[in-house]
Order: sequence, then C-alpha cells, then structure tokens
Amino acid sequence: MSEDFKAEVEEITRDGFCSRKGELALVSHLLVWMGILMEKPNKTSMGIKFLDIRNKKSQWEEKEVDGLQRRIPHSLNVISNIILMFGGWITDRVEVNKDDIEKSTRFGSVTNQFVAFDVKSCEWKEIDCSCGPVPSARQGHHMVTYNQGLELIGGENQSGRFMNEMWSFKLKTTLQKFFSSPDVTELGSWEQIQFVGQMPSQPLWGVHLVKDDIFAFSDEEILHMFDIKAK
Repeated sequence: MSEDFKAEVEEITRDGFCSRKGELALVSHLLVWMGILMEKPNKTSMGIKFLDIRNKKSQWEEKEVDGLQRRIPHSLNVISNIILMFGGWITDRVEVNKDDIEKSTRFGSVTNQFVAFDVKSCEWKEIDCSCGPVPSARQGHHMVTYNQGLELIGGENQSGRFMNEMWSFKLKTTLQKFFSSPDVTELGSWEQIQFVGQMPSQPLWGVHLVKDDIFAFSDEEILHMFDIKAK
C-alpha cells in the first residue's frame, strides 16, 4: 500500500462505553452521542455523551438531561452548533439480550417529536410545528442539512411500513433567538415535497448530501439521487 493511503486507526472509546444504540453528531470540537445506554436499561431519559476530539486522550463524558425521553433510531443534524432531532422510537422499557445487543427487545412507540438541543447549556426545547403540516411519527428515517434547513427522507411507521416520502423544513427564525426567547416556540415550518419520478419503496441506507443532490442507497440495491433544486 502506498504511504499516501496509510491511516492510523485508534480505539478511543475507553470508558466501557460499548453497550449503546444511538446516533452521533459533530458540534464544533465535540462529538455528541444521543440514544439508549443498554447498560442502563431502566433509565428512561435520553443518554447523552460528549467526546472532545481535540485531545486523543479525552474520555466520554455523560450528561444528565431531564425530561427528554430516550429514543432510537432518530436523526441528528447540526445547524449553528445546535442539534436538531426528529422522530425515533421512544423506549419505555428495554429487555437486554446480553449475548447479542442487536436482539434486545424495546417497548414503546414511534414519535414525530421535533427537538432542538443546545450542547453548550445542555438545554433542550421542543419545536412546535402544529400550525402547519408535519411529518407523521417514524423511525429509521434520514435527514440532511441543506441551506440552513433540513431535508427528511423515508422512515418506518409503528407497524414497520416504509414511508416513501420526503419533507423539507425551513427556518423562520434563528436557533439562538429560539432558545433565548421563551415566547418563541415556532422555529420554522414543514412542507411535503412532490418529486417527479419513482420514490424508493424500500428502507434507505447511507444517505449523503453532495452539493444540491441527495444520494441514497436502498434495500433494493439501487442508488437513488434526489435533485433538491428541482423539487
């Protein structure tokens, strides 16, 4: 192998942080994980951990956030150093399979709750979108950040049916004002997008934004491309 293509791989999860299910987001120099800590199956609040990536010797630091119910698999996106989280399966109880974490049983229901989380203050605030259309409850969906807004694709409902649809969320105010002003509860609005062509009919994996296009690989082993500008 050429010297140009060599890379150093180092395990940095040193604190026993191995039994977990959740999502990661990068906020400035902090890697933020939010989800379910399987070693704490009776904990009903969201598991949140931080890792300072500036220091290779840093350890995961756990934070307590009251009132925010744990859930997976949700989506995490970052705008202006604020994490936006939509949907997921809110888990009331977990029966952990110690032999295979992936086979653990979760009890609860899917949600369409939309939450903003300020990493600096560890404060969270629910985003009220009741004045207009809102994506229905789902899990396993994907979101990408585009032009200071969000594009949501797919997901599965409570019964496991794949939802072959796309939604767009546009900000009406800044996230800083949303957190600093108690009277501001409406951050923006959702709009369902109608595309020309066939939407995927199977769950999507590996969704990425490249300039103005979203690429998504589906269970049908098909690579789909969404031209956001053409919506």
